[in-house]
Parts: sequence; C-alpha cells; structure tokens
Amino acid sequence: MKISLIFGVIHMAFGVMISVWNKVNKRQYHSIILEFLPQIIFLLFLFGYLIVMIFIKWVLYGANYTGQWSEHCAPNLLITFINMMLFKNDPPDPTQNSAMLMVSTMMSSCLGFNINCRCFWWLLES
Repeated sequence: MKISLIFGVIHMAFGVMISVWNKVNKRQYHSIILEFLPQIIFLLFLFGYLIVMIFIKWVLYGANYTGQWSEHCAPNLLITFINMMLFKNDPPDPTQNSAMLMVSTMMSSCLGFNINCRCFWWLLES
C-alpha cells in the first residue's frame, strides 16, 4: 500500500513536469507561474510530507528491533495524516514511543497546511 502511494505521487509529479514542457513549447510562460508552481508545491508539500513519513517509518522501525524501535511503537501514518489536516494536537500514546515524530509533525503540519492553502488560492485566482 505504501509503495503504491510512492509510485502514484511520482507519477503525478512526472505528469506535472511534462506539462511544463507543453507550456514552454506553446510559449505560455505565464501558465508556468500561475499553474505549474502552485500545482507542484501543493503536491510535494502535501504528499511529499507523507512520503517522508513513510521512509522514516521504514528506516527507524522494524520487526527485528526491540524496545522503542519495534514495529509496535511505530506511528500510524493514516492517523498522523488525518491529524495533520484537522490540526489535532493529541498527546502521543503512552504505549508508543513516537513522541519524537509528534513534535515535528505539529510544526510541519501547520507550515505545510498554510502553504497548501496559499497555493490553492493561487490556483483559483489564476
């Protein structure tokens, strides 16, 4: 499931990159600023953050580790992503040692959500 998400985001980013080639060939340079930039920023801030969280989970947590790095202590990515969109600042689960990710998650979610909202309005205005 996670690898399909990574491939999907790579595929979408490639499609957005190809659109730049079309805009340059048609000499629509204003569309690069008004369409391409907000699209790629929105895509990479929203789903790029999720992909970074997937790689962190793959690298730091595993079945062969014990203690705080075991697979049972890994943060749930779906709940983390939903909490990011809802600005929930729930305290970390005491049975899991994922407090390290929770502090950075709240700060980066506020920044990412703010940037994504600006890019969304940027697309609507153009």
